[in-house]
Amino acid sequence: MNNQIVIKAHYNAGMAKTPLKPKATQKPARKSTAATAPAMSKEETGFLQTLGERVRGLRARRGLTRKGLSAASQVSERHLANLETGVGNASILVLRQLADALDLPLAALLGDTTTSSPEWLMIREILQGRNEYELRTARVALGTALGQSAP
Repeated sequence: MNNQIVIKAHYNAGMAKTPLKPKATQKPARKSTAATAPAMSKEETGFLQTLGERVRGLRARRGLTRKGLSAASQVSERHLANLETGVGNASILVLRQLADALDLPLAALLGDTTTSSPEWLMIREILQGRNEYELRTARVALGTALGQSAP
């Protein structure tokens, strides 16, 4: 072939030669999930940012890098980074994986006030696994020690 461009042709019913047009090989554009997801309220955005700051702070307090927590929790670094910056909206199962890797109760990640100080955490640890009678006895003793009457 003498450097000639060969054009493939097909014959239609009228036997006329019609050059084939190249078919588009592009895939149709995917719909963006951001465009279809409802916008978050300021309250929801604030909650996710606070949650992310809490996760980052707890990770740092334990001396873990993002990569280390990612490996320990089996949560991808990218997902963890999105969560820590308040961009990601993690499922409860992902939060549970992170809490387990940080050796914390899930409530600590969610901001339970009884996990906000070492004293609260120690009280919870003392009471963990106690039966109803022991919990009532502890509550009455604590109430008495703090000058509150127990019902």
